[in-house]
Amino acid sequence: ALGKERRFNGLKLQWGLDQFIPLEAFNDSTNGYLVKDTCVFGAEVFVKERSRVKGECLSMEKYAYSSKYVWKIDNFSKLGAGYKESQAFGAGNHKWKIELHPAGIDIGAADHLSMFLILENFTVENVQVYAEFTLRIWDQLGQSMNLFKVKCVSLHAINKFWFHTPKSSWGCPRFVSLSELNDPETGFLVNDVCVVEAEVTVLGISEPI
Repeated sequence: ALGKERRFNGLKLQWGLDQFIPLEAFNDSTNGYLVKDTCVFGAEVFVKERSRVKGECLSMEKYAYSSKYVWKIDNFSKLGAGYKESQAFGAGNHKWKIELHPAGIDIGAADHLSMFLILENFTVENVQVYAEFTLRIWDQLGQSMNLFKVKCVSLHAINKFWFHTPKSSWGCPRFVSLSELNDPETGFLVNDVCVVEAEVTVLGISEPI
């Protein structure tokens, strides 16, 4: 068969013909393709150019399971300015952290508690993780330790975002006002203890190829 130019890459590793030669012609001994039940095949390849093709491989989780992490913060009033990170916890084979700014940050500075979810994975680069998450603060005075889900106007109704390795974050600079946080009736701060929670569901992974 006459050769044609074809481009091979990570997504297309083979080229060929599904109708290379009719069986009738192949089995006809006068053609010399099949002699004494022996056939010889060959391939002639000319590499004209080599170029690095960039692409991504997206895989979505067929069965996505949520993971919860509860962080109890003692001596909350002594945290001061700046931020504090929780211990790392696992969700979807990745490491995550909760980042808390007791005095707020950006548009929430000085009058709100800011809280973010962090993806932290320094073992791989250029990997994107698609995750759905919810950040919560506990009402410690509620029956059976009820959870209070704070509505954050700066986030979408369904918090689904792409996180990028090695480190990236999404969250809310105006998670809850400091006046509401310090209100004894809300139960958010009891005996100088604050309890927050992150629920994370990894929905998909995008990796470079």
